[in-house]
Formats: sequence, structure tokens, C-alpha cells
Amino acid sequence: MRKARRTLPIVLPALAILVILAVAGYAGKPTPPPQPSVVVTGGITGQGNPAEIRVTFVDSSLVAVYPGRTPCWFVSNPDRPPSLGMVLIVPGPDKALKYRYCSHPAHVGAGETMCTDATHDPHDYYCLTIHGGITPKKSVADLSHVTFPVGSLWDISSKETMSVVKDGKLGTAVTYDLTQ
Repeated sequence: MRKARRTLPIVLPALAILVILAVAGYAGKPTPPPQPSVVVTGGITGQGNPAEIRVTFVDSSLVAVYPGRTPCWFVSNPDRPPSLGMVLIVPGPDKALKYRYCSHPAHVGAGETMCTDATHDPHDYYCLTIHGGITPKKSVADLSHVTFPVGSLWDISSKETMSVVKDGKLGTAVTYDLTQ
């Protein structure tokens, strides 16, 4: 009992200090920002994190690039995240949608959203660019909701050859929505 009386005055304040430090440390931690989410509909479809997203080509002009591939879906390539995003191309300003993807057939039906196989780089890495986006607002910089009407030009470039391998015009409009 004597021993407990001697150690209790030392242990209790030390425990109280630890609790105070733990609470203060937890309270000072910032909450991480919400992950962006993107939804594309129409000629290409997909939804999720733009850094790693599975997208399906629906427009017949895009599906024709990969004959016999049903469904015509692809996964992100890890080159430059986000793999799906809006860009302003100057002069213009042309609003363009870019999707960097891996076309290797091993991803079909696998349920993944990002290519992690280094042997697919660069010969299976491509970039779809759709030009001519229209925003509902007058602000040129607002790229959170962009529509690409029927007739918008698109091209697919190869990472391996660093050149355009196919191009065409959309037969189905594409809508891009970014949310936070």
C-alpha cells in the first residue's frame, strides 16, 4: 500500500499528460480533401476516380478502332495521372478530353481500373483526345461540365510511335462531369 501511495502521484500526472498530448495531436490533423470523381456518358462511358478509371468506348467510330472487342473497355495507364481529364489547348481555347489508356486484351473482364503490367508500356499505351468541348457557363476556365457534340473530332495517339494512329468524328455526343 505504501508503494502505491508513492507511485500514484507520479503515474497519474504522467498519464494525464499523455492523454492531453494524444488528444491534441489527433485534433490538429487535417482531414484529407475529398477525392475527385468523374462521370463520362454518351460516346464513351465510365465513372470513378480520374486517376484510375475503366472507360468503355460506345461510339461506333471509336469501337471500329478495335474490331471484335466486346465490350470495348480499357483501363488507365499510369503515365501521367489523372489519366482522364480536361485540358485547354491554346490557341483556341479548345476544350479537349484526354484519356490515357492501356489497350492490352488481358485487362478485358479483369475488373481492374489501372494497368500495372510494365510489359504493356509503351506498345499498348494510347491516348484518346476528343476536341471541341462546350461548357454551359461563359467561363473558359470552368471544366467541370463539358459536352462534346456529335461531329466533334477525336484522335488516338500511340505512346510507342508518338503519332496519331486513328482519327475520326463522334457519332454520339460525350458529356464529362467532374465532382469533388
